[in-house]
Formats: sequence, C-alpha cells, structure tokens
Amino acid sequence: MKTRKLSPIIMILVAAWLQICFTTTVNGQGWKQYDGAFAGGIANFARYGNAQFASSHNNGVFKSTDGGANWSVAFPDIQDAAFYVTDTALLIGGSAVYSYNNVRKTLVQVGQSLPGAVKDFDQAHGKLFAASSAGVYQYDAMLKIWAAKNNGISDDDTHFTNDLASVDGALFCSMQTYGMYKSIDDGESWTAIYPGPGYFQLLCVKEHNGSLYCAGMFNLFISPDKGVSWTDGIHDLVGASAIISKIEFIGNDIFVASTAGTYKLNDGETSWTKIDDHVYEALHYDGTDLFASDERGLYRWNAGEGTFVLSNRGINTATVNDIMPFNNKLYAATDGGIYFRAPGDTDWKLAPELDGKIVMTLEKKGDRLFAGTSRGLYFTSAGAAQWTLADQGINPYYRIWKLDVNADAIFAATDGGVFASYDNGDHWKWLDNSDVNDYQMPNMAANDTMLVAVNIRGLYKIRSDSTDWERVDFLYGKDISWVSIVEGEIYVTVKDVAVYRSSDYGDTWTPLDWDVATSMDLLKRGDHLYRVSNTTALYSPDGRDVWDGTSETGIPEATVLNCLSEGDDGFYIGTTGKSIWFRPYLSNTDITSSVYEIGDSLIYDVAASTTLQHFKSNITLGYGTSFQFLKAGHSTGGVTGTTLSEENDKVKVIAEDARHVRTLRIATRPVTATENAEHTFVEIYPVPTKGILFVNSPQPIRSCHVSNTVGENVLAPTLHNNTLDVSTLSGGLYFLTVVDQASKKQVLRFVKD
Repeated sequence: MKTRKLSPIIMILVAAWLQICFTTTVNGQGWKQYDGAFAGGIANFARYGNAQFASSHNNGVFKSTDGGANWSVAFPDIQDAAFYVTDTALLIGGSAVYSYNNVRKTLVQVGQSLPGAVKDFDQAHGKLFAASSAGVYQYDAMLKIWAAKNNGISDDDTHFTNDLASVDGALFCSMQTYGMYKSIDDGESWTAIYPGPGYFQLLCVKEHNGSLYCAGMFNLFISPDKGVSWTDGIHDLVGASAIISKIEFIGNDIFVASTAGTYKLNDGETSWTKIDDHVYEALHYDGTDLFASDERGLYRWNAGEGTFVLSNRGINTATVNDIMPFNNKLYAATDGGIYFRAPGDTDWKLAPELDGKIVMTLEKKGDRLFAGTSRGLYFTSAGAAQWTLADQGINPYYRIWKLDVNADAIFAATDGGVFASYDNGDHWKWLDNSDVNDYQMPNMAANDTMLVAVNIRGLYKIRSDSTDWERVDFLYGKDISWVSIVEGEIYVTVKDVAVYRSSDYGDTWTPLDWDVATSMDLLKRGDHLYRVSNTTALYSPDGRDVWDGTSETGIPEATVLNCLSEGDDGFYIGTTGKSIWFRPYLSNTDITSSVYEIGDSLIYDVAASTTLQHFKSNITLGYGTSFQFLKAGHSTGGVTGTTLSEENDKVKVIAEDARHVRTLRIATRPVTATENAEHTFVEIYPVPTKGILFVNSPQPIRSCHVSNTVGENVLAPTLHNNTLDVSTLSGGLYFLTVVDQASKKQVLRFVKD
C-alpha cells in the first residue's frame, strides 16, 4: 500500500481538527469484549482437520485448536450454523451455505442464499441435501444452485424440517411437528412415515451402523430396515417425562440429551444410566471428543471421571444482567448463575448455590454482596466461600427484580413488593403500600432521601421521613419500564412514550429528548453522565442534557446492552448473548480556552467577577474530564455557582480515571500600559435554547459567528435588539465567538434543542 506525505499546512489543519475532536467528542473510547464471563448457547459442533468448530446462537462460529480447552471466534457473522464435513471442506449453513477448507482458510459461498435458515445436511448417492426452515434443497454442482426438493412434503411441514439422515441411499427428514418423511429417489418425492403406534414429534434422527434412530416427545425408536419396521428403544428411560432432543454414539454406546437429564445406554444393555442432570440442547461426538452445551456452558465428556466437564473458555455468549466489583473480584450476574474471577485468574468460577438460576441484579453494602435471582435473594460476605439464602422476613421463592442501597438500608423490589433490611441483610421488613393490590414491584431506585418503585399502576415514592407510599399522579396508569435516581433527580421511561425527569421529588416532570429504550442504565462519574440505551452507549459532556451517541464505539451493532457498571480501571457493559464489554477509563486532563491563557500550572485572565457557570462556558475539557474550584486556603473547595474567583484560587482538572489530576492556580498577569482596559464579559441565555439566544454584553459587539464541535463555522447570525436567531441549527453542542468594539474575543458554549 502506498502512502502520501501531507503538506505542512494540511498537517497543521488535521492536527487542529484532531485537537478539537479530542477535547469535545472522541478520545479513543473504544469498547472491547472482555475475557468472559463464559457461557454456552451452542447449536452445533463439528470437527474438521485438527480443529473443533462450535456454532452459537448470537456470537458466530467458534474454533478450537487444542481439543476444546480454548475457543475463539472464527466467523462472527453466521449465527445458529449447521455443519457438514466432506472429504475436502467444512460446510457451514446459515442463511446461505459456505465452504471452508484448511488450504483456502476463507469462506466461499456455495450456491445462492436459501429462503430459510439451514438446519442440517446429509448426502444420498453422492448428492448433497440441506434441510432449511423453508424445506429440503439439493445442491446442483453443475448449475451451482440449490433446488427445492419438497414433492410430497406438505406446505405446512416444509417450515418445520429438522434433521436429515441417510441409510443406504434412503433419505429421511424429521419434522418438528409429527413424524418424518422418507425419500428413496434422491429427494424427488417424499412419503410421510410415523415410527411407533402413534403420531410423535421427532426432534432428532440419526444413522448408526446401518440402522435409523429417531427420538423426540417421550420416545426413542430404532429401525434396522430403512424405516419399514420399528422397535421401541426407550427401555427404562423416564419416557413419561423425557423429551429427547439429541442422540449420539461412541462406539455402540448410546448417549441421549433429554429434559430429564443426560443418559447413557451401554452396548448390549437395556438399562439406561443417568450421567448428568443438565438439559443439553447440543450433543456431538466428533470421533475424538463428546461435546455438549446448554445456555450456561460448553462441556466435554471426561470418560475417566464419567462426567461432563466445563470447557468453554473463550465462549463469550453469556447474557449478563448486572456486574459488580466486590472483595477484589469481578462478579457477573447471568442467566445461568453468578460467575466471578479474581485479578490474574484465567478462568471464571460459578457459584454452585446459584447454578442454573437467573441472576437479575447485584448490590453491595458493607462487607456483603447481594444477588437477586429468579427464585430468592442470596448474599455472600467478604472472605466467605458460599452464598446464603436470605429468608428472614422475605419469601425465599420470590423473584428479586432489583436491589438498591442508601446509607441506612438495602432494598429489594420483588414479586411481593418492596422489602428493606436495616441490619445488612440479616432481617427484612416489608414496606407496605396501602394503595396497591398488585404487590409485584419489578423496578426500584433509592437514595438517602427517598425511594421510588414501579408496579403495574405506575410509580410510587416514599420519603425518608414518611411511613407510607405516595402515588405519583402524573405517571399513574403508565407502563414504566425503567427508573433511576442520579444526583437527586428521578428518571423514568414510560414504555413507547418518553423518558421523563423530575428534580423535585416527583412533583413535576420534564420530557427528555432521549430514545425511549426498553433496556437502559444510567450512572454518573465525575461531572458526566453515562448511559446504555437498548443498543447504544452514550456520554453526556455537560452531565445532563447534551448526549453523544457516536463516540462510545466498538460494540457490534444490534447488541442489546443490559447494564453499565463502574470498575476500578474502567466501565463494564453487560449484554444479551455477548457477555461483557470493557472500556478503560481515560487519563487525559486536557483543558483549553480561547478566553483564558492556560499554562502548565497557571491560568490567566480570569476576572474577579467570574462565576463558576461563566467559567465553565469559556473552557473546553477533554472527554470524560471534570474540574473543581479550590478556594484559596480551602483544600476541599466548596464552590457554588455564585462564588467569585480570586487570586490564588485553583482549578483542579480531574481525568475520567480519577487518578490523573492537573491543578492550575488562578493568577493575575502583570499589568502593563496596554493592558489596563476593562475586560468584556458576555452572557447568553437561555441554554439550552430552542432558537433565540439573548445576549448581555457591557460593550457593543462588533461581530460574531457560530462553530460546531469540529471547528467549522456554521452560522454568522446578525445581532438584533440583543438577540441572535440560531433556529436554523440542528440540535447539539455549539460555540459562539463574539468580538466587541475593543477587539476583545470571547467564546461561549451553548446547546441547541
């Protein structure tokens, strides 16, 4: 690739543009998928060459070259793939069929895309067939197309094809409805057949040693003669309650995955042995290893121990509902339990007491970490090895939807209302709501002055000095999907309507220009707000009203974002089906101004009449950067919006990581004969504005212009009766540069709604 040298002028312009972007919009805040928590959700397996392949529901196709000990994503864009191994290639079926081999090492599409997702492959008389959700297709190698082969299959059944199997030239296709179809003429015609005495749903069909095995709803049948006659192979398996989804063989030993667990039938025996309680959706022997998967993990059969062992390192398919650092470990609340890992560990551990439970929420208070699950509230303590069920005053069978804390208590929103514990979880008290008959409270938020909770009727609040809940009339009868309290302000989402904010304990509400997300989380760090909203991560540079949804990058589009958490070194986002994503905190302490002169440790030209708000409007901070005023002689600051700056006051610039700090002392420049003119300070309002800015200036203004966040001049408004018309601007953040008659220049920041 050739490179072209930039001219010095262009390099200067590019550098200036990057500087503006660095301090206002982008600063390398790229998210990367975290190393875990790992899960399962594997649809199919295959072994090709020396590698194992596993297809996931949401995260593409994974590959392992060390026998399944470690996995990495090989083909991220193919979901729920079916596999078929030929002598020369691995076929991968999604909405289209792709060929992969060890020489080419790239995917090549085979034929046209199919109208339905591919579920299985097989061959009969050297011809390749694929079963899809739109029927059975045969590949024509001469024409390089897939041709439909559904003659005899009912129109309804073409949408419910499942497995393919061939026995000595006869082709079989099982149905998710009832029975199966058989073809003895290479798919040109099909005949419905029904193993056994009745109509059974057959979820899997497989050939082994010339016999056909099929199983499904409470049944397992074997045909030694290509579907002409059948014998019942269920024997003493718990047939009345066992729906068999997969059959596999090692030698002549049979393994089945069912809703009653996983069973093994040794060769020549008629009594099944239960080997696992898990309900596996995938089971596959690749000639070397037997693999299984459920939503919680990918497992490998250990013949020596006679059990499946977890083998899912790298399978980032977990659905993570909450994330919490605690006791020098990172905890992940997933749909399959709680996983945790300490720094330096390579593997995640699963808390056995919560294995298989949907863990919905985490919260910590004191030396305890609490977990709300689909059935019960649990806690562990720093240094403890186990989780304990909290059942003193709270029903252990309740679903725990949300946990939150304040200085005095921990709160739990449950199927039976809101409970509070004032002794760190030892005992729980029900907070009776006299206005509500339906006590299920699926969401809640708390701070030191109030508690708000959501149920089917709307939003309820209770103040710290009150004994009963108060209904929020504005939101009565509304379908509220989310609630949060940040810096004393309440945020709620009314489903499919709007997001509202209240700054007065829920008495009045303001609609916000936010997307109405069903999945949302919000937190404040430093001066800034951060939130996840459905599939987008956003940042608010002003900590309230202006939002940037383009700078937080790296997470694949359409990924559902469930939660946002702060860690020691960065932010964590929990997702649906793509585990955890991580972004390290930024360390920049950049501060620039076109009004003040800023050096390494001093800042000049800050007049004694400058308020905090006025100072903020004249500076630009780096992404995620916050600042504080420190009054001279007072290390803790304590500045309000009306505090005046004085000589030797300090400005403390704090990076997003809260570790890198830059302190600037406000200094008075030595006055010369040419510098004794009165300085001009301009004020503009309202901010944000819908179209008109009022300008208050002690001196007549000679000129002005508006620029965007990348430094482009976008408007040169005319000042008329101390007003500027900016209604033609799109919504967002802008900078107004004004020059008065004494040639003094000032830059002010404003937001256009």
